[in-house]
Amino acid sequence: MIQGTNSIGNVNNYNRSLLQKKQQNSYSSTEKAASSTATIQNTDSFTKMSAPNSLEQVTYSRPNAKYTDEVNALLEEHTRQMEEFKSKILSMISGQNDKSNASLFSLNLSVSSDEIEAAKQAISEDGEWGVNAVATRIMDMAYALSGGDDSKLELLKNAVIDGFKAAGFDPDNRASSNMPEITGQTYDEIMKRFDDWKNKAAGDTGWEK
Repeated sequence: MIQGTNSIGNVNNYNRSLLQKKQQNSYSSTEKAASSTATIQNTDSFTKMSAPNSLEQVTYSRPNAKYTDEVNALLEEHTRQMEEFKSKILSMISGQNDKSNASLFSLNLSVSSDEIEAAKQAISEDGEWGVNAVATRIMDMAYALSGGDDSKLELLKNAVIDGFKAAGFDPDNRASSNMPEITGQTYDEIMKRFDDWKNKAAGDTGWEK
């Protein structure tokens, strides 16, 4: 009887041991799950197919709010710079137009002969409002805005075209633009310099700014 009792006790002890191990394993799994949940609380997730008939859960962090603000600020600054660039082009073309018109006012008694001569000099080949001078100022601004990045060339070229159009010059319909000849000459010179820039970016070593 004593030996039978001991055997039953041993079985009971063995069963209790198995139950405790199961409880410990269950508790450990619960802890791991809780820890994993806490780790991904601040992430978004999506499911991607990593292999046929199998799915893998992938997580990625949300963009930092400060980083997003910095990107938006850069985009806003870029937009502001481009609008300012177009505005300056408009101002320069309008100024050149005024000087050109003044040089033709020889029959207008309200304009003195000295003013007429000064206007003619201003739009001459070496004048501050001549083709070369205005084209150089516009291209210098374009180079500065590019920051040495040739990929911005077309963007800046289009901004120049928009600036000329805002001033009243339509490259595709010059006759109806009612602008002085010097405006078209300046436009053509700037487009030529953009082409030279493009050739240089493509590896033409003969190009010079």
